[in-house]
Amino acid sequence: MPANPAGWLMTVARRKAIDRLRSTAASDRRGRAWGELALAWDVGDGTRPIPDDRLRLMVTCCHPALALDAQAALTLRTLGGLSTPLVAKAFLVSETALAQRIVRAKRKIRQAGIAYRVPPPEELPDRLGAVLAVVYLIFNAGYVPPSGSRLVAVDLCDEALRLIGVLAGLMPDDPEPLSLAAMMHLQNARRHARVDDDGVPLTLEEQDRSQWVGAEVATGMALLARARAMGRPGPYGLKASISAVHVAALRPEVTAW
Repeated sequence: MPANPAGWLMTVARRKAIDRLRSTAASDRRGRAWGELALAWDVGDGTRPIPDDRLRLMVTCCHPALALDAQAALTLRTLGGLSTPLVAKAFLVSETALAQRIVRAKRKIRQAGIAYRVPPPEELPDRLGAVLAVVYLIFNAGYVPPSGSRLVAVDLCDEALRLIGVLAGLMPDDPEPLSLAAMMHLQNARRHARVDDDGVPLTLEEQDRSQWVGAEVATGMALLARARAMGRPGPYGLKASISAVHVAALRPEVTAW
């Protein structure tokens, strides 16, 4: 294992790109590609508006020139740690349809000459919707795995929580990252109560609420309060508010339906 895995990967990728450029016949396109490569390297290795490596790559991959579903599908498959079957199930489509969607996205990137470029901070709002969808789907894939014997894929849930924490910190004045972070914490608080001693899944009404993690609930509620205070509710704000109603009930029968 290299001492700095991320740096090692970037160095190898850059050298491969340089080798490919050198082997290409001389043309105007070579000059443009060289400039794009230099720009991507300088922005990615110099001033870093997005401090997390994976999140920076996700924001870069979610290019607004692509359709929203294409942005999310391509990013999930390339960077999200999800296999093609998992991504297909996340979108409720067949594997064939998902593969075609990703191929079309890659073709558009190639034909339109979309450069690999880490966006500056002012471009983050244009990519926020796709990035939030990607993180949300990673968490969903962990919270309700579509295959296997585990009820929760803890590694995916934890990575999604880490990513949304970084994103909420980058955009503290936008209510939607805070709302998604709140909802994910409120859901994750119930992780240990979702199965009985034999591993059988339990419904929300059947769960032992004393097993819900109070610190996670408090974190989720605090994040939701911050988002609500901004007065600009969005889809994730609504979802988080519904989750908050359920975790606030000490018993199922007192849920504020």
